Amino acid sequence: MKCRKTYFFILSLLMILSLLFFERNVSATSETTVSYNFDNTEELLDFSPFFVSNESGTNGSLEPFSDRWREENSQVISSKLASGNGSTGNIAFLTLNKYQFQNFEAEIVMNFVGDASWGWGGISFRQENVGNGWRADGCLAFVQKEGYATLWGSEKFDDTVFEGNKPTNFNKSTPFLLKVKVLNNRADVQVSNLDSSLIYSTVTKTFSKTQANYSGFISLASIDNSHAFDSLKITALNNDGNPTSLTPYSTVEKIEINSSVGTYSVGEEVTLETKVTPSNIPLDSLIWESNDPEVVIVKGGNLIAIKEGHATIKAYSPFNMDIKSEVSLIFTEQDEKPMSYIFNSASVLEDFTANYVRNDSDPLAGNEDFQNHWELTEDGTAIRTNLDSMANSDENISSLYLKGKTFSNFEATLIYRNLDDEYGWVGVSSGSISKTSRFMDDGQGLFVQREGVATIWGNKIGGPFEQSAPKYDTTSWHALKVRVVGKTVKMYVDDLINPVFIKTLEINPQPGEIGIFTSGRAKFEIKSFSVKYLSNEGDIIDIEEITTFKINNKITNANVGDKLSLEVFVEPSNSVDNTYSVSSTNGNICFYNGGRLFFIGEGEVTINVISNFDQTLNDSMTIKVTDKSSKEPIYYYIEPTPEEDQEKGCKFNSITLAIPSLVVILGLFFNRRRS
Repeated sequence: MKCRKTYFFILSLLMILSLLFFERNVSATSETTVSYNFDNTEELLDFSPFFVSNESGTNGSLEPFSDRWREENSQVISSKLASGNGSTGNIAFLTLNKYQFQNFEAEIVMNFVGDASWGWGGISFRQENVGNGWRADGCLAFVQKEGYATLWGSEKFDDTVFEGNKPTNFNKSTPFLLKVKVLNNRADVQVSNLDSSLIYSTVTKTFSKTQANYSGFISLASIDNSHAFDSLKITALNNDGNPTSLTPYSTVEKIEINSSVGTYSVGEEVTLETKVTPSNIPLDSLIWESNDPEVVIVKGGNLIAIKEGHATIKAYSPFNMDIKSEVSLIFTEQDEKPMSYIFNSASVLEDFTANYVRNDSDPLAGNEDFQNHWELTEDGTAIRTNLDSMANSDENISSLYLKGKTFSNFEATLIYRNLDDEYGWVGVSSGSISKTSRFMDDGQGLFVQREGVATIWGNKIGGPFEQSAPKYDTTSWHALKVRVVGKTVKMYVDDLINPVFIKTLEINPQPGEIGIFTSGRAKFEIKSFSVKYLSNEGDIIDIEEITTFKINNKITNANVGDKLSLEVFVEPSNSVDNTYSVSSTNGNICFYNGGRLFFIGEGEVTINVISNFDQTLNDSMTIKVTDKSSKEPIYYYIEPTPEEDQEKGCKFNSITLAIPSLVVILGLFFNRRRS
């Protein structure tokens, strides 16, 4: 009995200790609100200062706090640059690096400093990548100098300015309260006095795109003016709008890049072996840099070299540049690959046809001389020149098509840059049939817009379908890779391993010719272009150089009623099978089906055979068909091939079909009489 009491005592004690531990744990992890009064320097450790030169920029940089901020009288105050452009430039961010938020309610006490005629201040939210302008990544909830409550974000947030009412008694120099509530796809912004007894301006917007609902960082944002922030309070919300636990963001402790392999070839897609501590931090959240972007493009730990040379690749924490790792690499001459082109000599142009379409009604559209809109440089690139002054990006389209190559499933990689930051598009044009039409009228365009927006648009497939590429500097070298397999299109920008955009179309893209296309006023420079054929499963088809392609059993005469096999000889014999198409100039005389030619009328007909991969590989024969019968029409019922018979399992004749049919009819008849 005493033992039992002791047992229950110990068990009760353990339960009490467990409850105490549980309560302690809950209180430690159930924090829903974070507040900052900026009255001590230690609070600023939770913030990282970034600077972006324009609102649509993606080339922001981590910088010292003192470059654009100061702490004074329990406030953090931004400094306006004299070189500001008056509305959307010089964005100073203080990014809260300790948490990420999806739904939240924020309260900011702030005011304008000075009497500048322009300037906006507030918070940028749902930033997926630090150092991006809000119109490239995330949304800005802010106050204009007149007191307008305003929302403006990237294309995920409808890419439009949404303004509230203009107050009549707003004083921008006096501290005011900015309240922002973001719940799922809805955002509410309110500007009021400090106790909310006087509402100056409000704006509410429910964004149309589900993409707007994701987790990201929150930043204090000061645009082209000086702003003072007295306090910041943020409460995390669940999808129902109720307070929920804060989501901590893991801090990078260590980065290690494996340097055991240091030599690669130009054009080779490489993933660096990188270890990050803690291990749950994704590689693409690090800041990746190349000391020579003329040699190699690097993004998210993946790289591709664009010319021979040496480069040092560095990765560091997005919030602490002292936590870093680097590796030195050597890039050698590109390996010989089929359909892989570097524009370093005039001989490369022999595989391309230049084409120009000024607009959708251009009567002179079509093929042209290369030098009309292109020139080769001493650095081994092709530059688009002699641009028209047309402003629209879907006009003034200059292209380089691969001669005679026809594609359905493919992978294409293009290395390019926009030399003067002008408007225009650059990318891959596929499925082209007519050289007098734009890609959206014939075929499809898979391209990148000036600001780094990956886009799919074309005839029959619809569009434009768009997705912004994060951290995109308009005038730097970039790599665009496109994979088309059936109805699925994947687009990669710089990071050639992880797609920035995946779109499943309603119909298969139109097959046809493929090439590089540019548009608008931008002076694009092209470094290289490579294409690979893909199977229906998305595997790369290794096509050997075909030396012979011909009809092996050519004939010149046939009779009505003949059925002849068509034999196409391809050398080498291990080339991909069934890679050609057969057509007849007159289907009323002869048609092709299942490997055979069926002759059904008299006259002269030409049979054409063409490779599905290379239109320069073709052969034909012209046949005179004579009718020696009694002029009665001939009807053909295409018999299944032996392989089709095997798939069906058996082959019925009319008797075997008639017997069970008669049994069924008699059964129905007697059953009806019985009823």
